[in-house]
Amino acid sequence: GSESLMDTKGLLDYILICCQNPQGGLRDKPGRGRDYYHTCYCLSGLAVAAAEPQSTSTSSELPPHWTSSVIVVNPVYNISAAKVEAAILFFHSETAGGPSGHSHAVPPAASS
Repeated sequence: GSESLMDTKGLLDYILICCQNPQGGLRDKPGRGRDYYHTCYCLSGLAVAAAEPQSTSTSSELPPHWTSSVIVVNPVYNISAAKVEAAILFFHSETAGGPSGHSHAVPPAASS
């Protein structure tokens, strides 16, 4: 079986127990204030944890509805995996001549 690169249960426990602010939002660590940055990245961490393959030892501890209700997030770009794939296909198409037959990957130099 494959091993996870992270401790999924540890990540879930930390986010759900330590990072929630009683007034809403998520924070870096206990004692700190909530902010949009950490709320975004904590939610992304929850999405990455929910997308853990079912073959890992800690994935069986996730609530079953998580794995079916959360969109898979690319942890490198912090956007949905489907959007990353679409961007890769788009830019590959653009550098290869694209549907219009010419590349828009590098704009022509402006004349002065």
